[in-house]
Amino acid sequence: MKRLFVAVKINFDKKVLQSLQNFKQSFPNESIKWVDFSHLHITIKFLGDTEDSLIHKIIDSLNTLTKFDSKISLDFQGYGLFKNFKEPRVFWIGVKPNRQLEVLQRNVDNVMTAVGFQPENRGFHPHLTIGRCKLINDKREVEKFITANSSLYFQRIEVSEIFLIESVLSRYGPNYTDVERFPII
Repeated sequence: MKRLFVAVKINFDKKVLQSLQNFKQSFPNESIKWVDFSHLHITIKFLGDTEDSLIHKIIDSLNTLTKFDSKISLDFQGYGLFKNFKEPRVFWIGVKPNRQLEVLQRNVDNVMTAVGFQPENRGFHPHLTIGRCKLINDKREVEKFITANSSLYFQRIEVSEIFLIESVLSRYGPNYTDVERFPII
């Protein structure tokens, strides 16, 4: 049994990574579990605990995805958070709406549904999780920072492949291993 998901990996340039470090340092007294910035990704489809016997079928199905004519250009913009300012749960970086990414997500969902996974019923809201909030003491300061930086432009990244990734959870955070890589152009 393996915990799997399909994702687009994101590798920011040094300037953006420094900006993320500065963001982390803006909240030294808060209890936040920060994501290792070398593991940034957009989850296209979370598969969860998956029988080993299904992995070859998943790989074969992902290999049938229709290819795009060119790389997908993703623009990353704005800090945000999930649940809300009163109960912050997850810090994230936004992804500007992108038709090709939406098509890719739908196609992955369709082929994974054919394999036997449940179709995604929630809307697709692509983002990069950068931290999970355990306890936030100064919620007003967090709201002020997020509001002031909700339109901050980070970078454009060209995407030409997706990955099937295994996630092994540990007390120090998840460890990711690429199971397979799939070109999308």
